[in-house]
Amino acid sequence: MADNEPSTSWRAAITLPVDQVPLFDDVMANESDGASVFEVPDTDDWIIETYFIEEPDRASLEARLTIVATAHNVRTPTLDLGPLPDEDWVQKSLAGLVPVEAGQFFVYGSHNDETPPENSIRILIEAGPAFGTGQHETTKGCLLAIDEIRRSTNDNPIQKPLDVGTGTGVLAIAMAKTWGVPVTASDIDPTSVCEARENAEKNGVDDLMRCLRADGLGDQKLQDGAPYDLLIANILANPLIAMAPDIVNAVGEKGWIILSGLLEKQRQGVLNAYLPLGAELVGQHQLGEWPTLVLKKRQG
Repeated sequence: MADNEPSTSWRAAITLPVDQVPLFDDVMANESDGASVFEVPDTDDWIIETYFIEEPDRASLEARLTIVATAHNVRTPTLDLGPLPDEDWVQKSLAGLVPVEAGQFFVYGSHNDETPPENSIRILIEAGPAFGTGQHETTKGCLLAIDEIRRSTNDNPIQKPLDVGTGTGVLAIAMAKTWGVPVTASDIDPTSVCEARENAEKNGVDDLMRCLRADGLGDQKLQDGAPYDLLIANILANPLIAMAPDIVNAVGEKGWIILSGLLEKQRQGVLNAYLPLGAELVGQHQLGEWPTLVLKKRQG
C-alpha cells in the first residue's frame, strides 16, 4: 500500500485492570466492526481491542470512556487509536472468538464451522456492541450455573426467570431454550436491549423473551413481574452490593439467584450483602479470578 493511500481499517484499544473489563467493554464495542479482549502477559492488566472499517470519531469515543469512568469513580483509560494495514481485521478479530461450551450450552458465531456436541443447546451470538459473547469467564460461569440449576430442578422447573443487565441476551436466551418459558431481560443500555431482541429472534425465542430498558430493579415493569424464581445479575461487584435488597426481595421463597461480574477478592463483600437478607450460598463456579455465585432464598 502506498504511503499516501488511506487505510480502510482502524484499531482502537485501551489497557485497564481486569475488574474494569466489563465496565468498558460495551463502550469500546459500540458501533465497532469487531472486538476482542485479552490478558497482558505477566501483568494484572487486560486489553480491549476493537476494529473499525472506517475511522471512528476519537472525541466521541473518548467522551464515552470519560462518562463511564466518572460514573464509576475510576481512571479514564488512555485511548490508543490508529490506522491499520489494509487487511480484513474484522475476520481476524472474529477468528479469536471460538465457540464456548458450558454444560449443555454451545455458544457460537456464524463465522464458526465447528460441529456442536450432540444434544447441546446451541446459542448464536455474534460479536457486537453489547457484552456477552460467552467468551468472558463471568458469562460462562452463569451458563454453567443455569445448567446446574436445570439438573437440580427436574421435578420443579423454573417458570419465571429474570436476567438483569442482559447485554447480548445470551443468558436470557439460554434460559428460554432450557425451560421454554417466558423470560424477562433488562438492561440500562438501549443498545443492549435492541441487540438482545435481535439475538432472541436469531435464536428463535423472540416469542419468549421480553426485553426491557430498565435502571435496576426499581423499574415498575420489573416490580410488576415479581416474584421471580430465578434471577441472574451478571454486572459488577459494587452494583451487586447496592442492589442486594432489591434483588433478594424480587425473588420468591426458595428462588434462585446467580451473581457474577465480581472478582475473587470481591466475593466476600458481595456475600456479606446477601446472606443477612435471607439468601444462602449453595454453589459456585470459579473460572480464573472470576467466581459465579449460586444462591437460594431461604423459606420464611
